[in-house]
Amino acid sequence: PPKRYFRIQRFQSVLDQIVSGEQIRWVNVALKNGYYDQSHLIHEFRESTGVTPPEYRPVAPDRKNHMLPG
Repeated sequence: PPKRYFRIQRFQSVLDQIVSGEQIRWVNVALKNGYYDQSHLIHEFRESTGVTPPEYRPVAPDRKNHMLPG
């Protein structure tokens, strides 16, 4: 479905920013990627990964294809 495709694309864009190594302002990441606000980003990210974006960032380079164990 188109909505699911959009969510995957948006999630991938956030992942690209997380692994970029650049300093991140999460509210800017949220708005740039079409989330209503930072809370919306965190909710959907946690739904997909089980952790928040700031919790995910330090382990991102160790995760093949951004998959967390479990």
